[in-house]
Amino acid sequence: MRSVPVSILGFFAVVWLVSGLMVAGQVSVLPVVAAVAVSAALVWAAASADRAYAGPRLSATEQKRIGRLVGLASAAEGVAILVAVNVLINLGLGAYQLPVIAMIVGLHFVPLARIPRAGLYYVTAASLVGLGVIGCLLPEAVRPLVVGVGAAVICWLTGGSVLARWRQAGAVTA
Repeated sequence: MRSVPVSILGFFAVVWLVSGLMVAGQVSVLPVVAAVAVSAALVWAAASADRAYAGPRLSATEQKRIGRLVGLASAAEGVAILVAVNVLINLGLGAYQLPVIAMIVGLHFVPLARIPRAGLYYVTAASLVGLGVIGCLLPEAVRPLVVGVGAAVICWLTGGSVLARWRQAGAVTA
């Protein structure tokens, strides 16, 4: 299912936005509902494009290789986030959690960019790492909001770009 990566990006866009709002102490219903609506539209568009997909399918061997790559990258990401959060908290630097997590998530996209037709993930990786660096330089009062909203936007743009590339490649017939 080609729509899975776009759906994951949509899900994590909401997670990023809500996390940024929560840490900033600015959670309200309207931005959360708007984020869910944008992500739902992205997931719906991905599922529709997946149903209309007319291009070649990956072999079972290639699907297995990709699954292994995604699993390893995601596991390394999870371990790195747990270690980083614990180190930051123990050093009294908990306010830097979201930017550091953004950098780790960005780095996790580097091996994923090796997946066929996923070179766009290099841009996602650089964007998230850059956002994390900028977030570390921002005042604590605005840091979580900028990183949370910024990472959500990067996820949405990546998902939308993937869909646009499918259409541009002519692999979607609808």
